[in-house]
Amino acid sequence: MKAEIFRFHISLPQVVVAALFVGVSARAFAGDAALSPEAEWEKTVKAAEQEGEVVIYKLRSDIDWSGFQKRFPKIKLVREAAPASQVLQRIMAERRAEKFIPDIVMLGGGTSTSLQKANVLEAMSPAFILPEVKDQTRWFEGKHHYNDSDNRYVFVYAAFPLRLLAYNTKAVDTKAIASFWDLLDSKWKGKITAKDPRDPGGGSPLLFFYYNPQLGPDFIRKLLTGGNL
Repeated sequence: MKAEIFRFHISLPQVVVAALFVGVSARAFAGDAALSPEAEWEKTVKAAEQEGEVVIYKLRSDIDWSGFQKRFPKIKLVREAAPASQVLQRIMAERRAEKFIPDIVMLGGGTSTSLQKANVLEAMSPAFILPEVKDQTRWFEGKHHYNDSDNRYVFVYAAFPLRLLAYNTKAVDTKAIASFWDLLDSKWKGKITAKDPRDPGGGSPLLFFYYNPQLGPDFIRKLLTGGNL
């Protein structure tokens, strides 16, 4: 496999997660005032182990879940990955059929907000148990961030800036790149990856290239086909 040196990607400004229709674990989330946070956490984990699995609907590209599976080997992690539009359609179809399958959905802000407006989400805060999660001072800007109008359902657990181009600092001398056109140099062929522009969410750098008068369709055509300067 050839090493990736450049990656074109416009990141979502936020990654969001929303609780859907949880069964046993939802009842555990209700909490017990007599229990310490640690004891309540253990009670929740045991309830999840008895239920046997956690179902997550998510985008096709996502974080590595091996850490979760290693820490909770008794809980089967079921991940259903698809483009955001397909996840939305699937959840709405299941809701109409009164099927309650996923526990968590991980999507971009727009799709998750559509689910919130359809009244198919549960509030997130009852799922927060451990002090380091509940304590908002430990979070970015000292608060929990949400992406819905009620500040309850669509939780933002990671935030990062938009970017157009990322590169491998160990393989690229930035002085050799003075413009986007330099990326068409044959030495970079086979060493550039890009977000599929057909995938929804987060925009596409191709829009910037297309409408930039100094680049335009000709640049895109050469970039995607491997055409040289």
